[in-house]
Amino acid sequence: MPTPPPTALRTDVRCRRCARIQPSLPPGVFHCLYCGTPLPLQRWVAHPPPGPQPSDRPPARKVRRVRYAGPPRYRPAPPRWGFPPTGWRPAEPTDPDAGVQAPIGALRVAAAAAFLTAGLCAVAAAGEIWRFRLMLQGRTMVLDGNRLAVSDRLLVLASWLALLAAFVTALLATPAIVRAHRAAAATAGRSVTRRPIDVWLRLLVPLWNSYGAGQVLTETEALLAHRESRAGSPQTSVLIRWWWLSWLISSALTIVTLVRGLGGSVQAIADTVELHIAVDAAAALVTLLGGLVLLRLARLFAGPRRNRWAGWTVAPPALTRPRLDDPVAARRRSGVVPPTAKEMVTIRAAAPGSDSPVQTAPDDAYPAVPDHADQDGPATGPAGTDTEH
Repeated sequence: MPTPPPTALRTDVRCRRCARIQPSLPPGVFHCLYCGTPLPLQRWVAHPPPGPQPSDRPPARKVRRVRYAGPPRYRPAPPRWGFPPTGWRPAEPTDPDAGVQAPIGALRVAAAAAFLTAGLCAVAAAGEIWRFRLMLQGRTMVLDGNRLAVSDRLLVLASWLALLAAFVTALLATPAIVRAHRAAAATAGRSVTRRPIDVWLRLLVPLWNSYGAGQVLTETEALLAHRESRAGSPQTSVLIRWWWLSWLISSALTIVTLVRGLGGSVQAIADTVELHIAVDAAAALVTLLGGLVLLRLARLFAGPRRNRWAGWTVAPPALTRPRLDDPVAARRRSGVVPPTAKEMVTIRAAAPGSDSPVQTAPDDAYPAVPDHADQDGPATGPAGTDTEH
């Protein structure tokens, strides 16, 4: 234990337990006079760690500073290694959307698969209606076994084909919509608002896709058609609204049918048949409107249809004779238009057998005669006489 400080330095010591300031402590007292708790009277002295002391280290070696004499000089010619003597130019920024292409073909193929699925769902709905009619007839009469067998086979075949076609349609439409969402942003000059994984989840996760699929299609169409509100949010078109509503109804009917199918009573079976009719009809409507939506997206990517006769011009009819540079002068020479008074003086003076010199009359010597370019009959000369040409 280190030696305590002198008594003069042990004044104003505060106890850690009772927080009382101790009076002047006599030598040899190291505890609180009130509660007996040891007082903090120890003095800690910091010592350097063991090892060589600064005085024992060898003196630092002085580094000789070399004066900079400029860039290196190569004689007799610069070396062949190194970078070529080219000027600095800014690096071209890479555009992440430079290689993005519009999936027009994929959208059209997915739309064709959607139309095929709609037809098969309609056939399945017709089979369910036939089964429901047979079930109603079976309450009062004995049914033919062949009719029942045909009804069951038709219903099973149409249902499995519709289910397979729906799976193929989803397999084709989902990646096409994901690509279209990014391509629409690149076409509109916008940054992608959602990552591809977010779009995939909104299209594939059950119950979430009831809202997410309509949201993705609305954003894609709004970017292509430049349909936004004043606040900047995308606006939904009428076609997508109808598809979204039918998609929600179809999802709700599917859930209700699955829950009702868990019952084993006869009424539950009859209700399930009715619900299957509604589910198949709603599926046919959803796939039909979905195909139209995919075709609309493909049409927006492709732009307006090019007119077959665009750029065509109707040429004037070809001339039967060459065009004259001055038609008025040509008609005057042919006699169709009478010459003016000034031209008549010149013509008479230059007539053969005339000894009078060629004179040119002023313009106001004779009254002005209008030029009748389209007059076919005789014209009146300057002296008021009829002149025949």
